[in-house]
Formats: sequence, structure tokens, C-alpha cells
Amino acid sequence: MIRILFDEQGDSHSDIFFKIDVAPSFLQVADLYFVGDFLGNEEKRESKEDLMIAFIDYIQATVLSVAKEETFIPIDLSDEYVGGLLVSRKNGELLKVKYVWTDKFRGFEITRAHVEKMVKDQKAEFRVEGEWLISMEGAINGLTWSREKIKRTT
Repeated sequence: MIRILFDEQGDSHSDIFFKIDVAPSFLQVADLYFVGDFLGNEEKRESKEDLMIAFIDYIQATVLSVAKEETFIPIDLSDEYVGGLLVSRKNGELLKVKYVWTDKFRGFEITRAHVEKMVKDQKAEFRVEGEWLISMEGAINGLTWSREKIKRTT
């Protein structure tokens, strides 16, 4: 299961908690600070909670569209590095998920529109922090739970 918890009272630093709930479990603390820049201004976001919901929607849509070729989903947009998931589909409903990061680009440099090109150029530079096999259903259920939890708090 993939879940994202959000500290609504945070200051856009260390306020996103990205969790993978399969053995071995994994937790990455990230910042909301550059997420708005990454997503762009295609839709109006009135609050930090709206921004987090848009971010989770982006992650969920990207997970649903994953094919056999690895797709990078940025999660941790830091001013010193970018971390995220390299996801590929294995045997239908099973996802191969790796948490990776690189300091070859930074959170303020990466946008949704350019993520694929930037990653393609730097993929060999990724450092792997963990690797899991997760069911598509588990990933989507966890992200849906995360979205609903944020909606309940607003």
C-alpha cells in the first residue's frame, strides 16, 4: 500500500509523509514547498489541502497509467535533490516500485510538463533506497485513502 499523510499545520517544509506499507516498510518526509510549481497553474488551488489533493490525484493518475517501461513519479521536491518512485507494471496487476533520488536536478527545476525528459536524461544517476512489489489495487486504495483523509480534515 502507498499512502501520503499531510501535516495541515505545517509550514510547507517537512509536512508530507510518504509511506510504503509493505515489507520492508518505508517512510520519506518531504516538503510541499515546490509542489505547486511542479503541478503548474492549470487548476485553481485555494489551500494547501487543495494542493495536496491535486498532488495525490497526479500520483494516482500516473500510477494508473504505468506500463512496462519505468515511469518516474516525483514525491520529494527538495531544493537540493528530487526523490520519487520509479514504477513499472509486472504481470498485469503487480507494480515494481523503487524509491530513488538524485541531486542532478532539484525541486524548483522540475515541472510536470518536463519530468519525463529530465528523468530520461538523468535516470542512470538515480540512487535506489528501496524496492517493492505492490499490487495495483493496494497502491490505488492507499492513495484514495490519503485523498479522503485530507478531504475529511478540511
